[in-house]
Amino acid sequence: MGHLQKETESNAMTAQTDKASRIMPLLIWAVALAAISPWLFIQLQAMIAGNVSSLLIGTERLLHGVPYLEADYETNPPLSMLIYAPHILLAQILGISLPLGATITTFILVALSSLTVREILKPFPMLDQNEKRNLLFCYILGITVLSSTIFFPDRENLITMGLFPFILCQYALTQKIQIKSTLLYPVLIIGALCVLVKPHFGLIPTILLIHRMISQKRFSAVKDPDFIILAVATLSYVTLLLTIFREYIDIVLPDALDLYVHQHNVPDTITYTQPRLMLCVFLLLTETLSKDLEKSKKRLVIFFYLCCLIAIIPAIVQMKGYFNHLIPATTFLAAGAGMSLYFRLKQYIKRPIAYLLLFPLILFGGSQLIQRPSWKFPKHSEIPNLPLSAFLKKECPAPCTFFMFHHDIEIMPPTAAYMGYTPATRFATLWFIPQIYGQLELMNDGENVPLTRDRLENLKTKYTLFAAQDLEKYEPSLLLIGTNVEIFKNENFDFMKFFMTNPTYKEIIEKNYEKTGTFTMDRAEYFKGTTMNQSYMLKYDVYKRKSGPWLETSVPEYKKP
Repeated sequence: MGHLQKETESNAMTAQTDKASRIMPLLIWAVALAAISPWLFIQLQAMIAGNVSSLLIGTERLLHGVPYLEADYETNPPLSMLIYAPHILLAQILGISLPLGATITTFILVALSSLTVREILKPFPMLDQNEKRNLLFCYILGITVLSSTIFFPDRENLITMGLFPFILCQYALTQKIQIKSTLLYPVLIIGALCVLVKPHFGLIPTILLIHRMISQKRFSAVKDPDFIILAVATLSYVTLLLTIFREYIDIVLPDALDLYVHQHNVPDTITYTQPRLMLCVFLLLTETLSKDLEKSKKRLVIFFYLCCLIAIIPAIVQMKGYFNHLIPATTFLAAGAGMSLYFRLKQYIKRPIAYLLLFPLILFGGSQLIQRPSWKFPKHSEIPNLPLSAFLKKECPAPCTFFMFHHDIEIMPPTAAYMGYTPATRFATLWFIPQIYGQLELMNDGENVPLTRDRLENLKTKYTLFAAQDLEKYEPSLLLIGTNVEIFKNENFDFMKFFMTNPTYKEIIEKNYEKTGTFTMDRAEYFKGTTMNQSYMLKYDVYKRKSGPWLETSVPEYKKP
């Protein structure tokens, strides 16, 4: 009788334990969702940044058969546009704006990538179930909150969603952890394609392959699936560039190397890079010298720190000062730092329920205090009421085709993408002007410059011709020409003087357009909730095709300078 009673009690305890084991993960995920919900609420509504909006417009044109050079004159290789093909297709299927489609698609990709990381981690023997889940939390943090409100759907974030699983698979191959082939090969293929979007991120898998060859003392690592897939993908991409996208190799790339590569922003590069670099080096040294972790766990954490350091190298070399260039490095840093923290919480907090629930709160809640979501950043629904949209609705009713020489890429492309208007240009921003104009001016002052006068004059002829061809093709109803755009030595750039050196451009302007007024708006309207939320009046001369009425401005009096 006593034996039966003990067996009954044992079964009851087992049932309670099984119930608790089922409930606990749900509770942890609920806490994590609650902690990240402020960011989710904001991101679902946030305006898509100008860089992404321009790529969406260019990719849509490309998918509709517009020649590559006329779709979007992008300095990066073609995959940097084609990566947005799923975003375009979803927007068209749902019948929504391109930016809204991009937001939804990116959230879908976050979910798919997170589930992929979860599956890859399952056979990792050095991590228990809770550790695997919390590493997944660290990864999700990197591709969501830490990517910032503005850069959430940017290319570097999309690249990270393929690169991180790829790198995990490489780690598994090096450590001889068996990943099922039905998961391994799709991850490696998609990851290789993501790396090729911006090939400098191939530095990480390349170094890892070299490390495997050295550590395992075998050159036969070239037969491993990650090397083969990377090699095949790279050769296939090069073949496409030499055939289908030959214009990029022959026309775009040489100019990008001469003009775009040399545009540096050292102060912003230091601002964004220095804290990540210093934190990563500090944590790497601390983890290397510490002796409180199992060797296999320590090796994994150090691996993430080293990946972070390698991912920082391209941002430093480029010196563009763009926050989004550091998203992959930030994600690897989040994985390393997050797991370093979790392992210590697990050591020093003895009640599992405490550190299991505390970790997602610290991770998602605490990170939003550091990388604050932009509550005031313009929302999808607010775009039609912002100054440029209101102006265009009144002066250039849909379907509207317009050209805008602007200060900030964050204004014109999002407006066009959300409103369904057509930008009458292949250029999201006239990135070629600063170097051509600046070097010519320096040369006129007797100073040495990297390019010859013949090369600069030929480039000027080339791009003013492209601008003339765009005017002929799109026949924009409206031209908005910025008059206080500072290009060189803090002097306002004379757009018409520069471009009307092309006879065709001059003829089109003089024959079809007349200056009918001015337009002024406050740039701060588009940067609420950011460091650029400071009043700065943007001034434009307005040219309309010679048919149709003109109203001086649609900007309220209090907005005028």
